[in-house]
Amino acid sequence: MPSVDRQWAVTMFSFTTEIARGEHSPQELLRGASSAGLAGRFEIDGFQHFATFPTVADEEVERFRNEVEHLDLQLTQLGIYDDLYVDPRHRATVGERVSYLERQIESAARLGFPAVKVMWGVDLEVLDRLRPCLDRSGISLNQEAQGGLRADSHDVQSRVEFAQKYPGLFGFVFDLSACMYGVPVTYLEELHRLGIPGEAVRLIAEEWPSDRGSAVRDHVLAVTDGAELSADARLRLMMPFARFGNSRVGDWRDFLSVTDIVHLKFWDLYDPDGIVSTPLRELTYELARADFTGPITSEWGGHEWLDGPDFDAVTMTRGHRSLVEQVVAR
Repeated sequence: MPSVDRQWAVTMFSFTTEIARGEHSPQELLRGASSAGLAGRFEIDGFQHFATFPTVADEEVERFRNEVEHLDLQLTQLGIYDDLYVDPRHRATVGERVSYLERQIESAARLGFPAVKVMWGVDLEVLDRLRPCLDRSGISLNQEAQGGLRADSHDVQSRVEFAQKYPGLFGFVFDLSACMYGVPVTYLEELHRLGIPGEAVRLIAEEWPSDRGSAVRDHVLAVTDGAELSADARLRLMMPFARFGNSRVGDWRDFLSVTDIVHLKFWDLYDPDGIVSTPLRELTYELARADFTGPITSEWGGHEWLDGPDFDAVTMTRGHRSLVEQVVAR
């Protein structure tokens, strides 16, 4: 990790709670994040930020670009989305999905973003049909590797091979949620608060990090079968098996060599046994080894269950940067 100061970025996804409350507009929150000195580089989610997305109106484009210039900000990438049900009456065809993504890509270009980001798993046929739009717009499309994805999977290999056929058009985001060496302390506290049976919490805390995969999930489901749990509780219970990943940073060495943007995903800053700092330290080594010079983006995911004056996006992002700086300094 050559330079925290030069490469540091923040995603406005960390401000999801504040955006959802609606007390301030997304643009006001961006302005506040800038004035708070959180970063000079920002990643933005299209649907969270722009009222007229996916086809952003000229007036909104002009206002946004003027303010970005006034604040002297750099934009890293815009989050866009594939949608299998753009029209809820029927499953979208490949052509409809391509058209929907093209509208978002064209908006990103007009807004001044150099790249767009999509979630992992968009069909290669769809990506291939987006090449003329990407070429015409002059921006690249990044696929985000995160959570339970494995570096040695056939899917990862095939997508890297596809992207390397078209340099400059396709790239990757590596999200550190793929490499969690323990379950977040506050997540376990949330499970208890939601009434999850203690044995299920123990399984997630003690056995999930050991990489037993589906066996742990099946055991958790068996333990909670018949329990009277809310929909929120069941949704939160399944997070480790989709959005948390327990691979090792070193597993991703080859992938990091073709990565354009790194997400330092964190959920909270409690670091018993180095569960937060150890992956950061190992990633620092791998990024230096790969001579990585792209954006290193702070992304707070714990807003899903953390709230209150001690857990706002500005406070958590500042704390995260402090931790990252300590790790890099060591």
